Amino acid sequence: MTALPNSVDLAAALGPEASGAVVLAGPTRVGNERRWQLRLADGRAAVLAQLVEELANDECVRRRYRRDVERLAALDLQDVAPLITWGPAQDDGPPWRLRPHAPGQTLEAWLETRAPAPADEVAAILATLCDRLARLHDLGMVIRDLSPAKIALTDEGPVFVDIGLARVDILSTRTAASLVLEGSPYTAPELLMRTAVDGRADLYGVGVLAFRALTGQLPFPDTHALLRPVGPSPRPRSIQPEVPEPIDALVASLLDADPTARPRAAGLVADVLRGQAQLGALVPGQSSCQSCGAAMPLGQRLCTACGKLAVQFRHAGPETDPNTRVKLVLRKVKEDAEPMAALQQLSAELCEGQAPALNFVVGDARMYSKQEIERRIPLPCTLFNDLDPDTAARIQQRYAAKGIELKIVELDAQDRGEGAGALTRGQRRTGVVLGGVAVLAAGAALVVGAPAIVVIPSLLLGGAALGGLLLHGFRKANRKRLERWGRSLMCLRAGPTALPASDPLVARLSALIQDQPAADLRQLLGELALIVQRLVDHRASNQGEAAQIDMATEPVGALVSQIERRVALINAIDAELAELDEGLLVRGLAAAKAREEPDAAQVKLLDGLDRLRELEVRRAQSVTAILAAADLMRRAVELGLAVHDAEQEHERHVRAAMLALGAAAEPES
Repeated sequence: MTALPNSVDLAAALGPEASGAVVLAGPTRVGNERRWQLRLADGRAAVLAQLVEELANDECVRRRYRRDVERLAALDLQDVAPLITWGPAQDDGPPWRLRPHAPGQTLEAWLETRAPAPADEVAAILATLCDRLARLHDLGMVIRDLSPAKIALTDEGPVFVDIGLARVDILSTRTAASLVLEGSPYTAPELLMRTAVDGRADLYGVGVLAFRALTGQLPFPDTHALLRPVGPSPRPRSIQPEVPEPIDALVASLLDADPTARPRAAGLVADVLRGQAQLGALVPGQSSCQSCGAAMPLGQRLCTACGKLAVQFRHAGPETDPNTRVKLVLRKVKEDAEPMAALQQLSAELCEGQAPALNFVVGDARMYSKQEIERRIPLPCTLFNDLDPDTAARIQQRYAAKGIELKIVELDAQDRGEGAGALTRGQRRTGVVLGGVAVLAAGAALVVGAPAIVVIPSLLLGGAALGGLLLHGFRKANRKRLERWGRSLMCLRAGPTALPASDPLVARLSALIQDQPAADLRQLLGELALIVQRLVDHRASNQGEAAQIDMATEPVGALVSQIERRVALINAIDAELAELDEGLLVRGLAAAKAREEPDAAQVKLLDGLDRLRELEVRRAQSVTAILAAADLMRRAVELGLAVHDAEQEHERHVRAAMLALGAAAEPES
């Protein structure tokens, strides 16, 4: 029977009970630990885990492991497998911990036998998992490696085991390359780039679990997630078409390489998995500022990055003379990657909705198959229609700065909407030229002495037939092109209705942005300023119900105050974290040991590492609190937006009815 190492003194930790402990199996290497299966004197099954010796020789790793074990033991949650005891009491050997054996199989074993599993079963398991994950995040705990081997499926639902120790690897003297080679596919990409992460890193792991459970495969089977290729997230439906669209979209958003593009809270992900919320409420729609190109929420008028209006270009309004309106035409484009990427990026910044894939017929059309011609956009192509000359000139300059030439062209009949088959100016010109040729031919025939009674009717009939066929062909082609591409390839983005900051609460949120907090906080604060501004606008247009709106949205002011406090705390934490470079501290400690410097110097470095861990936890707690406050604020604002002035609503219904009556009567006149 295998014995425990001498460095594990169960008798000192458990007292007389330790005498009856029996080693059933082990040791086995699991991650950073060696583990033994035990049966205690009272009959309970238990697992003893000890930090492997090569890591335990590093004092900073040993100290971190012990601190994390103590923190894990302090968690009073049924969501986490408890600790029975741990040791040693003094820092004189490899630390160890003893926990009960979690009943039931691990999620890893379930995935091995059941994946791909039905979507409803996967959603039920992961929804409960996200509920428990949310409670951990509220305490500032980020698991970082949501491996299914660390999750036990019990009768009460999933339980986390062996969590809280993922930072040990990063604190060791191993290189970042070794972390990539040995790392878990359930770790988020941002973990290689920074240590201060929040709960969204764990939501990436939820996405990997969901993808594997639904398809039986990892989302990035041939490479580590830290080295994932650039591009959109993989979707389960590409492998299992029967996966419901809402779950497919949720998994794709969870797997986004950018943590700010993922859902913000585990509890909200649980609601989506249960069908109690929609993904759109979790991941805000994104657009970009037309002035500086910074990402920003849809509908936000002022850019929080540059302070300018986000929408710089608009279609011509009613004040623009119809005869002066123009369009922008792309006549040719280079098929090089750089100009095509610039064209796609500029179009995405300016157009309404998602920019179409700009795959043009470039060069000789005979080089393309018929199917390719059908899929590609023919040139010349109208990018934007119905512009005033000044707007067209400014957009033209913007494209020209990227080496893309657009031509400003006056609108023709089809551009003005005079029927799908309306002739363009060029087509009408072609008709006039053919008519002139017919007249010249008739004149020439008369000069040479041909009988007028024969020549003129023949030319007129032939010209009419040729012109009719030509015009019919033009109209048919115009209709086909219009049905496929519209009057222009894109429309300019509509200006949002929300006004610039005109309320004290909006001004307070905007002031937080001016202090230049972390990028993820700037984005969140911009979204909150936008929804509060919408509430202000709504209240102004529903004065008759202002008191009821104020009652429904009373918590908003207190939530803004809470967010201000948390942002100030995070700013202070980030400033201190900037001074505590983890890599420098670890290397400094190794150098101090090699030079046999006094213990005081080494203790100072160890204290710095402890402080780093404490700041990471406090930051994660504050970010979670801000996200929770933001969610409450959104719900309060939604309640306020649902209140409408009955009298004004009645007036709007009357106006709509009158317009409908007028439209119905118009054909009879």
